[in-house]
Amino acid sequence: MNRLCVLTLATGLISAALGGQPLGADQDTSLPTKIDTAAIDAHLARCFPTLGLIAPKHHDVTAAVTLAPEGTKIGALRMVTPHPSLASVPQLRQFLRVEVALHACPPLPVPGASPVTLHIATNGDALTAHLPDSAELARLSAPNDAANRATETLVAATPSPQVQAPSAPPALAVDEQILALGRSKRREIQIRLRLAGFDPGGADGRFGARARESIMAWQAAAAFPPTGFLNATQMEKLIATTAEAYATRALERSSNRSQRNDFAPSSPCPANPTSCASAPANRPGR
Repeated sequence: MNRLCVLTLATGLISAALGGQPLGADQDTSLPTKIDTAAIDAHLARCFPTLGLIAPKHHDVTAAVTLAPEGTKIGALRMVTPHPSLASVPQLRQFLRVEVALHACPPLPVPGASPVTLHIATNGDALTAHLPDSAELARLSAPNDAANRATETLVAATPSPQVQAPSAPPALAVDEQILALGRSKRREIQIRLRLAGFDPGGADGRFGARARESIMAWQAAAAFPPTGFLNATQMEKLIATTAEAYATRALERSSNRSQRNDFAPSSPCPANPTSCASAPANRPGR
């Protein structure tokens, strides 16, 4: 069989396996009184392609095919076991092998004047055909409720993909340059980073390697692309998230300075120290 034929066959294979038409009212499901399944097995064996040593895995399946009195296939091959919705990729590969064999084979030797439905089971590189009993035909004609329930369970257990909001654009060096950060503002940023739990190594108003690493760590924690540079949006976020801690720090520092001033010794010449230096010292006896 050439590749075009196989591709054409494979195009309709999955849809046939997943949604093949069940036996309709216009098909005769009566069982023939006698059929030589051994002859059919031998007939199919000549058409069943053998797997090579490096072929991918194939797992066994059972398929159903309806044959016309002249032995030609009627309709699509249907997967019986497993249920198509639960079939693995290796099982679908095996189903394809059965379809290729039926497509390549001459008409199968079936007796009688009415269509007949056969179940074809695979066992590695072997095919075995048998006549389904009435219960099997009923299961093939009716919806497979158990498999449908299993499929619904699998679908319910599968978590739905979370829709993520688009990530913010990364802050680049040019974005930080637009902010025109002076040394005092950079010092404030370093303080705020420390208050947020990301130690920049010091608050000297210079963004060295340690400060850039601190910015990157804060960006990653705040769901920003960690570039080590800040833009206006990230500045607003940093200021907002550290506003309370920064205000508390400023209040404490102001209180500490006030206390130091209260207990500092008073200077005799606080306004003009030079006048004190030039003033004559009080000498005893004068």
